[in-house]
Amino acid sequence: MPIKRRRITAPGTKPISGQKPSYDSFYLYGAIEPETGQRFFLEQERLNTDGYQFFLDQFSRAFPHSLNVLVLDNGSFHKAKRLRLPAGARAYLFAALQPRTQPRRTVLGGAQGAAFLRAVYLGLA
Repeated sequence: MPIKRRRITAPGTKPISGQKPSYDSFYLYGAIEPETGQRFFLEQERLNTDGYQFFLDQFSRAFPHSLNVLVLDNGSFHKAKRLRLPAGARAYLFAALQPRTQPRRTVLGGAQGAAFLRAVYLGLA
């Protein structure tokens, strides 16, 4: 038996709201060293080229004396023409929407992702 409820609009009509919903959100840029598990994360308000450039600059300041291999998906901000990689950083782009080649989705998930990153890192270094 159906449950009778009060309605504020006719069936099939969405109510009109005078207030736009707002959400607090942020983007987390990050890098993980697969051999040691050392991490570097930076919180930003936007996901764009400027935010990614700021992340790269801060990351290179935190690790100035090492070769930093970045395994990236094909996000537009990863390959923008005005993006400048710092000295000591190498970027390798992989096709998007392939979970086996997207370390950001697997690394945080456990040892399997860390093993993949370790294999990529050792193969490129």
